[in-house]
Amino acid sequence: MDFCSNLNVSPRPLVTVAIITRNRSESLRKTLEAVSKLSYSNLEIVVVDNDSSDNTKSVVNEFEFCYLFSDKSNGFAKTRQIAVDAASGEFLLWCDDDVIPIIGWVEAYINRFQKDDEIGLIAGKIVNHGFPEYMRFKGLQIITSNGFLTRVDNPETATIFSNLNMGQRMSAMKSIGGYDPFFRGGYEEVDLNLSFRAENWKVVYEENAVVDHYHCFISYKKGRFFFGSQLMRLYFYFKHRSVIKNEGFIQAELSAFGIDIMKSVKISLAGIKRRDLGYFFIGCLEVFNAITSRLVIPWIIWETKKTK
Repeated sequence: MDFCSNLNVSPRPLVTVAIITRNRSESLRKTLEAVSKLSYSNLEIVVVDNDSSDNTKSVVNEFEFCYLFSDKSNGFAKTRQIAVDAASGEFLLWCDDDVIPIIGWVEAYINRFQKDDEIGLIAGKIVNHGFPEYMRFKGLQIITSNGFLTRVDNPETATIFSNLNMGQRMSAMKSIGGYDPFFRGGYEEVDLNLSFRAENWKVVYEENAVVDHYHCFISYKKGRFFFGSQLMRLYFYFKHRSVIKNEGFIQAELSAFGIDIMKSVKISLAGIKRRDLGYFFIGCLEVFNAITSRLVIPWIIWETKKTK
């Protein structure tokens, strides 16, 4: 593994900007171009490549940023933790490989962090472009029954914020133990939001830390064998069920199971219609995941006990 270093001496605190990526080299290039133009004077840039098969590494090398590699089997949480472990900064800022941070993005975070030492996590403003209507407010969510998430249009009512535009105080990250490696298929930032609050760190929203977020049709949250989105949600729910208000778990889960199966079958049928075997098998895999994630609930509960 390569290691990052920063030789810049500045009165301003060192900030690490971290980006995880996989097979989105052209989108990544636009993000790195924007990051290279940021006005803050004391930065290190870390890019963690989650086993890309395209020219991602050469794109990162064009900018001479720190390049780190993560095996595909690591998933989201372990890949993010690689960046956390490599970061030298007092603060760690995240942006995804499909976003463009505005000039002054870093300063907005640092100014807010320095106003209150009890702030552990800050969520920035996300301006979504090209997303379908139901995803227009991507990045702002609340927790509903059984650990499901619902998007909201008001950051003041949101309780869960996305990693695609997020700042973390590194001392706070160390106090909560970083990312839970179980979250290979998503939900890692949802867990992180609650973990910060559980350790009495403030989680706040900063309107001036703005990124433009562009819809990218390449997604890696579907098609994961076993460690799919429903398993992630159930693990999250049982890990935090003491603070997630819920009634009628079984009834809600049965309803959700039916919806999962319907959606998965539609994916497979769409694959048949398109004559796309890959899409067809993703649908079949999602059916398998919908079934197995419920069957292994006793094992999930056992796994959550390891985090206590």
